[in-house]
This record gives sequence, structure tokens and C-alpha cells, in this order.
Amino acid sequence: MRESQHPIREPAVAGTFYPEDPGELTSTVDRLLARTNGQLEPDRELRALISPHAGYAYSGVVAAEAYACLKGRGFTTVVLVGPDHYIGFEGVAVYPRGAFRTPLGDVWVDEELAALFLEAGPGVQPAPEAHRREHALEVQLPFLQRVLPQAKIVPVLMGFRSRTNVEIMANVLSRALDNPHVVLVASTDLSHYHPRQVAQKLDGRVTDLVRAFAPTSLWQELRAGNVEACGGDPMVSVMLGAAIAGAEQSRILRYGDSGESSGDGTSVVGYLAAALMKGMPSTAVEFSASAAKLMPKVEELVDSLSPSEMDVLLHLAAESARTSMKAPLPVLELRQLSPRLRAPGRAFVTLKRGTELRGCVGFMEPTHPLWETVARAARSAAHEDRRFPHVEPEEIPELVIQVSVLTSPERIAGPDALEIGTHGVAVTQGTRRALLLPQAAVEQGWDPTKFLVQVCRKAGLPDDAWKEARLERFQAQVFHALPGQLASQGDP
Repeated sequence: MRESQHPIREPAVAGTFYPEDPGELTSTVDRLLARTNGQLEPDRELRALISPHAGYAYSGVVAAEAYACLKGRGFTTVVLVGPDHYIGFEGVAVYPRGAFRTPLGDVWVDEELAALFLEAGPGVQPAPEAHRREHALEVQLPFLQRVLPQAKIVPVLMGFRSRTNVEIMANVLSRALDNPHVVLVASTDLSHYHPRQVAQKLDGRVTDLVRAFAPTSLWQELRAGNVEACGGDPMVSVMLGAAIAGAEQSRILRYGDSGESSGDGTSVVGYLAAALMKGMPSTAVEFSASAAKLMPKVEELVDSLSPSEMDVLLHLAAESARTSMKAPLPVLELRQLSPRLRAPGRAFVTLKRGTELRGCVGFMEPTHPLWETVARAARSAAHEDRRFPHVEPEEIPELVIQVSVLTSPERIAGPDALEIGTHGVAVTQGTRRALLLPQAAVEQGWDPTKFLVQVCRKAGLPDDAWKEARLERFQAQVFHALPGQLASQGDP
């Protein structure tokens, strides 16, 4: 193939950020890798890394700790996510095809996976020109070439800080990790040009939040200006994407600053290396107990959600109801994803103003993780329930938001199998299907037979169609937030 068909991105910082001579570069990288503290345990399933992007003389010893974790692992593609330092643009810039060249050779783009990113949403564009001068991803490549010489890359740069960009990226990054041979790398430095004592205080907060695997809190601290990271959005996006894909634990590999090599501690830049893995978290996860007070007095289900899981889903439902159908799902509301929230789930979301119904939509088939089912249901309840006008964002604080997480349905023969207050019911006949949640019968005072009549009417069937139709019962864990109890995170 001609180079015009496979564009080559030439090195921009060889000879400045790292050696230009191939032999010198090889020996430099190998020496840095040889000085690392060791790899992760072989049985730890690595999903993502955080690595700095300064010159090797300053941040190389920290970056090496991250890349040492890739030795001996069978990753075939590395998604590199970094910040733009030079141009200034909205959205996300993907390098869609061709290769990045370094003194050690060419690193080819995984064009198939890059195409997935380009389908992720508005603002994600093929923009090779944004990568031409950028060093944040280039400096990762010589390390990658020494530890995974055959791996391909997907180079991604994020522009101006944006909640929308973070949520689009988190969703698509999690989907990239459906392939176990893909790993993510967030490229970021931390605080810039403070005295070491100040830098260590600022960077210590970032390190604590990464260690606690708390991307939402990290996002909030970054947007409030309480901490610094030039690759803050890439770091949060990678943490969220990895969490959605099952990572539960973070390990801090090394922290350092530029003064360690320059000898000048009066104005330093902070550097962090960390690994995000599957496994039980070793520290307390982010937790808000507001949902504990909202638990209804219903029968306990075998797989009941915890108060923290309910709290996550309630915040997610509230923010999703504010979100237009064209916007990305608001994954910054996820806080910490438990295995239960990542597992496929059935759920409905009901929106009410007082006793007035404003929308109710759900999914009986577990085609998405539970968190995504709730997010989609809430957004659809606000904007796609044709029985009601669209819910406006300013209405959300006035609404009761109710989430019903459903068990698997089971076939029944008639009303004798229904217990009011415990069971919901679904009816199917031909192409007609309808469902009523358990709370509907309680609210309306229906007995089991009347319950079946009403679900038949909802399906557009005769009142007695239940005698011949397919009937199923299910249980639900129902929890809600009252008006004003869930505050929006908003955009900066």
C-alpha cells in the first residue's frame, strides 16, 4: 500500500522529550524498565493504566512502572487517551488509520477499533491534524514498543474540559474493553510548577482518589479547581470506562515529581503511574447513604440491592431524566460500579409529580447492564412516553423518581398465583404485551383477578384474555427519591 493510503504521523518530540537515536532510545527505555519495582501479579486482570507524559529525564521512571505491568500480557491493542496541549478544540480527536512513527519504528493504528470510537457520538471526529504536534501520546510509544512490540494503538485526544466528552468516552472505552486483548492508557501529568510541598498536597488528593477508584469525586475536584491534572478528562474517562468493564481496584505504582531529577524543588510537575484491575476493592468505595432512608417496606429479594447501589441508580435515573435522547448516558453518576450493577438487569423508572404520572418506561429483557437499563429507562420515561408531554430539565427537582428492579419472570396459570403487593404481572398474546408493576395493584386496590383484567386492558386485549394468554409474574425491589433529594452534578 502507498503511504497516502496509510498516513504516517512523524515523530514530533524525538530528540527533546526522548532520545532520537534508536540505540540510545532503546537502552534508555530498557534501563528505566529494569529499575521498576516489578509487575502486577500474573493472575490480576489488568484493564487500564495511568501514565505521565513529560520528558523521560523527568517522568520516565514513573512511566516505566506503568509499562512494566504490560510485560508478558497478550494485549493486541492499546487505546491511548490524552489531552490536547497545542490547538484547543471542542470534542474528541481520533487518529483513524495509518501509523505513528518513532525512532524504533512504526506503531500501527487498529482501524477497526478506531471506527468504533468514531461512531461513539457527536464531537468525536477523525482529526489527524490535532495529533501532529502533540506529545502526550507520542511519549508513550517507545515504552509500548519495548514491552508489546506487536501491539496496535487507537490514539485519542480530548479537547476542552467537558462532561459530555467524558461520558461519551467512558461509554466507548468500556465497549472497547469487551475485547480482553485491549488495554487502556490515560496520559496525564498532575500539578504544574508549584513548590514541592504544595504539589504533594495537591497530587496527594488525586492519588487518594485514584487509589479509592473514585472517578466521580475526581471529576468534581478537577472541575472545582481543587486539584490539577492536564489530562484530567482522559484520566476520569479511562477510570469510568474501566469500571464499567469490571475493574474494581486501583494500585498506585509510583508517584514522583520533576524536582527529583532536576534537583530543584521550588517549581515541580507531578507524575503518577497507576494500574486499574479487576478484583475486590481494597479500600472503601464512594458511598452516599441517602437511599437507605428511601427503602420501601417490601419483601426482601434474594439479590436485593444494597443502599449504596440504590443510591447510585437513583442519582443515575435523575440525571438521565435531564438528558436528551441524543446525549450520552450520564455515567459520571455511576460513582462505583458493583458486580450487581454491571450484570444484565430488568428495570422500570417511574416519574411522578405528586400523584400525577409524568412517565413510566422500562425493560423486561436483560439486554443491558442494570445501570444502563435504569439510565435508558429514565431518559425514555422523561422524553419518549407518548402519554405525556416531555419532562423539562427544570421539572426534575419537583418529581418523585421511582426505580423498580425486577426479578426474572415466571409462568403462571391464573390469579391464584398472584400475591398483591409482592407480584407484578405481564401478559402476552400474539404481538400484544403489557406489564403492571407490583405497586400498581396496591395503589389502585385491585384484587388478583382485577389485576389481570387491568393488565389485559393495558395490552389492548379483552378483559378475560388472561385465561388464554401467556401470564408471567415477577417481583420488584422498589425504591424512590422524593423531590429535591437528588442534586444534579451539572456541567462546569
